[in-house]
Amino acid sequence: MCKRISSLFLLCLLCFSLAYGQKAKYQTFENINLGTGASVIGCFIQDSQGLIWIGSNKGLYSYDGYSVQSHFIVDERSNTQIYCGVIVDKTLLYLGTDNGILIYNLQTDRYEQTPAEFPTDVRTLSLQGDNLWMGTLNGLYSVTLSNKKLKYFDRKEYRKLPHQTIYSIIRTHDNQIYIGTYNGLCRYLPGNDDFIKIALPLNPHKNNQFINYLLEDTVRHCIWIGTEGNLLKYSIVDESIRQIEMFHDNSVKSLALDGDFRLLVGTDNGLYVYNESEPSQYVMHDSRNLNSLSNNIIWSIFTDQNQNSWIGTDYGISLSRYSRTLQYVPISEITGTGDGNQFYSIFRDSRNNYWFGGTNGIISVNQSIGNHSGATWYNMGDKNYPIPHCYCRCRNH
Repeated sequence: MCKRISSLFLLCLLCFSLAYGQKAKYQTFENINLGTGASVIGCFIQDSQGLIWIGSNKGLYSYDGYSVQSHFIVDERSNTQIYCGVIVDKTLLYLGTDNGILIYNLQTDRYEQTPAEFPTDVRTLSLQGDNLWMGTLNGLYSVTLSNKKLKYFDRKEYRKLPHQTIYSIIRTHDNQIYIGTYNGLCRYLPGNDDFIKIALPLNPHKNNQFINYLLEDTVRHCIWIGTEGNLLKYSIVDESIRQIEMFHDNSVKSLALDGDFRLLVGTDNGLYVYNESEPSQYVMHDSRNLNSLSNNIIWSIFTDQNQNSWIGTDYGISLSRYSRTLQYVPISEITGTGDGNQFYSIFRDSRNNYWFGGTNGIISVNQSIGNHSGATWYNMGDKNYPIPHCYCRCRNH
């Protein structure tokens, strides 16, 4: 009997996955708490062994899939807010923090002395061969790692650099460097040791073009530009720029591509799953569901080697595991209520309606409908959909 119930429950989950497909993804998360005080998640980095390193407002943590480990000492330099990080030579983790650059040795589990007088207030890092680019609140820098030579791009000399405050730097697959600043976007021209400005559409509600995040998309041959008030798509092929209207007046703080090449957009107002060829998905924290998005303010998003999506919020981490075969969907996402139901019976009729019977009535939902407005819940005492008994048992035929 128990085996049959388990099989029916598994079948129920499978049918929910078939009915909702990829639309059900990002509704259920594994929420990971780093501990007291460490709530704001600035970045994720994965090393060659698959271990996830997490930069937080308290310092550096690691997560092996089972437990969280801290890697800082309270009231010392390592106990600081971390915004970004890159791995150099598979052994050194360079971290951009309020206190400047921290260098953590992955093999010795210790911090190393910085070999150069690095700047403070580092917000973004990008590795280009032997050159490490650093964007700070007070200017753009680069350091040649082999000889530790530091270069400062003074705007008195580099007049085409739009602003001295730098929030995002990326190196594209063709080895180009793009810099997003507090007031505009530019590309570095190594042959001229200069920059070229990239004109962006003006936002009538903003006095500047504050760029929070840049992401290269090699599938669509573009660079996604997340700003305070918009999401822009910059075509690398013809240099055209298109505004994505659904993000108008929304603060785009982080971007990533998931395992299905959909764009994950982290904002001050929840998570968006965007694809030009299908309806977008909007995900927010739900206090009724312990496995919902942990917070609506999203600072960082990362897709790991197994295509799992890590969402760094203002209140911890929400992990969405990537699976094409089976996905768990809470009943609340189907029905729009917090009521539960333990299922013992399932049936699909000729019109593709799924019928789930259990300890709390019968739920009917159509396979082609992707939102809870199409679900009907039959129960005792319901004036619209009454049934004589709320317990639906399984029967052999």
